[in-house]
Amino acid sequence: MYYGLIREDPVISPSKKPLKKDLKESKKKDANAPDPNRIPLPSVSESIQQERRTALKESQKKIKMTVETPPSVCLYTVLNAFGGVSSAQISENAAQVAIGFGNSMIQVYALGDDHLKVLKSPDKLQMVDTDLDEFSEEMYDENDKPKNIQLLGHQGPVYDLSFSCERRMIISASRDTTVRLWNIEMKRNLSIYRLSSPVWQAKFCNRGYYFATASAEQSVMLWCTERVQPLRIFGESNADVTCLDFHPNCNYIVGGSDDKLTRIWDVLSGSTVRTFGDDTNGAVKSVKFSPDGRYVVTVNEDGLISVWDLAGQKLLAVQECQGVTTNVPIAFSRDSSAFAVGTPYCGASFFSMDAITTTAGQHNPNETKFNPDGFALFSYPTKKTPIIDLQFHRKNVVIGIGAYDQ
Repeated sequence: MYYGLIREDPVISPSKKPLKKDLKESKKKDANAPDPNRIPLPSVSESIQQERRTALKESQKKIKMTVETPPSVCLYTVLNAFGGVSSAQISENAAQVAIGFGNSMIQVYALGDDHLKVLKSPDKLQMVDTDLDEFSEEMYDENDKPKNIQLLGHQGPVYDLSFSCERRMIISASRDTTVRLWNIEMKRNLSIYRLSSPVWQAKFCNRGYYFATASAEQSVMLWCTERVQPLRIFGESNADVTCLDFHPNCNYIVGGSDDKLTRIWDVLSGSTVRTFGDDTNGAVKSVKFSPDGRYVVTVNEDGLISVWDLAGQKLLAVQECQGVTTNVPIAFSRDSSAFAVGTPYCGASFFSMDAITTTAGQHNPNETKFNPDGFALFSYPTKKTPIIDLQFHRKNVVIGIGAYDQ
């Protein structure tokens, strides 16, 4: 398995190094990275590349999360949600949030002082000169700058949402057995992807174009936005696959199932390259790859938080927490040195990866650590607001969203 990152993707290092040196090292060929042409990947736009370079630059200024330096957390709360909040997704730059409701409605909000961009009408777009250098700005309606938009189309609760890398589109998964592709700037549904059972999760890869779904069909499916039929079907699970995530290099998909196992599939061959877990643990409720691509964090219904090492094919650490019955959000810091887990029981907990990946002073580095010292850093309780999604901002501020008294 190639767990390294593709060369053109900037690597944010947990150590503070000079920016020029960090940029130079990020361009070196990683022996554990797949060939960029191993699978057909869409090109990354210049605007996204610039954003990632800026994120790399800002990473040099942030304060690393330690016992002495706790994170700052900003929590948005949804009140009086008709039908209840069934899903939420904060964009990668924390500028937008999409919320799915139990009454099948989707709302997209601009956070802070930002507003959503809306395209001009077709008649006005035809009058814009496409040769203008400012065409990318002239195509938007300056008189229509909403703070939020509403998307209607599903016939059941919206279970998951995912932004594309450019944040111009989102996909939504619903109990009505469909996945829908939406264009935020056009405020309309572009495509419908039909399955035969409820879809629990849907995730874009970090380059857009490809997305994956986990459903009650006991399988994970790989799709692209241009086709309404799946490109790959990964069907080895013996129960519902309720959670999934794309590897940062887009070559692999991890899925957690009610059969208590976590599997990693190769997008190119369709085969299973890693299987983690056993029958003694509960159903897997959440999974997440680390940004550096080497680790996978899982949460099962027994409340066990497990960290798996892809390189060593081993279980690094297990932390006992309160059991869960639904999917919970997992978010990594940009440098993979820490991660946060939200719970449906009103709170967010933070954990240090350095505490379990540093082998200095350990008698047996290959031994699994149970409730290791220094692993659990902080716990932020809320009164009556279960946290639905978490996102580390580029300056290490943690943004969360929850639904009050739900």
